Amino acid sequence: MKITVPAKYAGVFQGLANSPLVRIREEGGKLTIETPVGFTLMLKASGLTPKEFSDLFTLAHLEGGYKRRDRGSLSFLPRRTKRLTLRLSPEELDLLRRVAEVKEMKISEYIISSVLEKLLQDHSYLEGTEHG
Repeated sequence: MKITVPAKYAGVFQGLANSPLVRIREEGGKLTIETPVGFTLMLKASGLTPKEFSDLFTLAHLEGGYKRRDRGSLSFLPRRTKRLTLRLSPEELDLLRRVAEVKEMKISEYIISSVLEKLLQDHSYLEGTEHG
């Protein structure tokens, strides 16, 4: 997913720069963020006024993803077009269902977020990849 915003919003995305899954570059008054993972920005943490936060949503251009605005947050999410089929035991599926329900997530969202969290904890998985 590629997100392009005016460069004046660079400070809002500064926290993403430390992630091995995110590439940020500034050129020609534009800031480009490339990442295979989705993320959410919170108004309170952004340092922006509500109007500036709303303008960021309006001005953000995405390729390979979509944006969503909820009260006090902006989410940038990759367009998921590929399918992966897993075989699980009934007990494994039940466990995943229960944990996802507690976290108020779909099972697929929970699995994806868990795998990505593991990748971020151990960067060695990313060595030699496009984002490593």
